[in-house]
Formats: sequence, structure tokens, C-alpha cells
Amino acid sequence: MGSPESPNVICGSSFGQAIGVDFDSTWFCKLKNRKDFFNISFPVGTHNHVRRLTDLYRGNSNKLIYLYHPNSFICSYMFYQSDLKNMDIFKCMNWRTDSFYKYKLIFSYPFRLFIKRLLGRIIYFDGYKLDPNYCLFNSRDANFFKSESANLISLFSKFEHVFAFKVPIKEELCNLKPFKSLKKSIRENYSIFLDLTKNLPNLTHFDLTNNFILTDYYKYDNHWNELGNQKFCDYLKGINF
Repeated sequence: MGSPESPNVICGSSFGQAIGVDFDSTWFCKLKNRKDFFNISFPVGTHNHVRRLTDLYRGNSNKLIYLYHPNSFICSYMFYQSDLKNMDIFKCMNWRTDSFYKYKLIFSYPFRLFIKRLLGRIIYFDGYKLDPNYCLFNSRDANFFKSESANLISLFSKFEHVFAFKVPIKEELCNLKPFKSLKKSIRENYSIFLDLTKNLPNLTHFDLTNNFILTDYYKYDNHWNELGNQKFCDYLKGINF
């Protein structure tokens, strides 16, 4: 969406991409000035966002819409580890793309889902599939956070105005005991994110945790459905973005 010469940029992971809905239903497609935004969102971590911006963007760096998601540190940490080991991300994470592995995952999925339900790794609430360990990140690797801080500052400092929106996950919206430790971890990591970026005068934070409900998400997927995309678009309009 947009072009590398657009005055504004959208950055984030899969919520920045609006994964799960048709293009015409994405929150950014519904923006009146959508052609004024260049979207570099992809779940590849902050360092790669900076790289992508440096390599591709040629606009005047007016505004940045940044979507902070509880998996933001997880994505950054995976690529941080792959860089330390001088390995590509697929080798580092032991991801495979061969046909045998693909079909193995497909045919073993029902069994793996059954085991997860048996162990309490998957919980169904009002028909929604939830995971008590989704986006659980408890690393306190000082070197990683030093690197992440430098990358966030490098990214945000490129723009005149930065608007950072904290996107909630479904598990945060349920008042269930199994999610207590997950919610605590998410709050702590968001506090770290706020602390890492606290000295940037061009940055404004928005916590959307209380703005969404379960019906804004897919029942068996972690992303916003059309209602969720529309709600975020309406929120942006409401703050006169």
C-alpha cells in the first residue's frame, strides 16, 4: 500500500499487515488518506524494520503508525538470536519447508491439538480458542534489550511524529485464572517498551487494551476480523489522525 515516497509509514507485525481479512477490509485500506502511507509491516523484529525502512523508504518521514503487539519482543528476540549465531532465521528456529515436513504438520495437527487441550495449553471460552502461553515472553537478556532499545530509537527518531498503539491479544480480554501469569508478563513487557522509548519527544502512546472485545477477533485465529479492523480504523478517525 502506498509507495516508498509516501509521507507517512505504517510499521508492525501481522496486525500492521491486517492478516486475516481481504485487502478491502483492512484497517489501513479504509483510511481516507490511505495512499499517504507506506506499509512495511511484517513479523521480522525491529532491527529488520529499520533495515527495510533504510533500504526502501524515500518519503519525508512525517508520521509513523506503529503497532506494538505482545509478540513484538518475541519476533525481535528470534532474529536477534539468529544474528548472534550468524544463521538465517529458518536454520536458527529449525523451521523447514520441505514437503515431508509440511504434510507431517498437517496430518499431526488434530493429535497435537488434542494433547494441548489435555494439558491445558488450549482453552475454549465462548467458542474462542485461547492459549495461556501465547506471546509469553519472560527473557530479561540485558544485551537484547539494549539492542532493541537502540533499534526502536533509530526507527522512531526518523519521523516527526510517532503514534504507537498497543494491540491486545484475545487472552487479555478474558477474566480467566489460567491467563493470570500471561497477563502479568504482557504488562511487564509493555512497561519495558514504554521505558525503552520514554525519552522520545515525538512519540505518543495509545493503549488499546480496553477498546477491543473478543468479537473483534476470529474464534480460531489470533487476528482481528473485519469488525476489529473497522474498529481500529474508527479509533484513528476518532483521534483525528
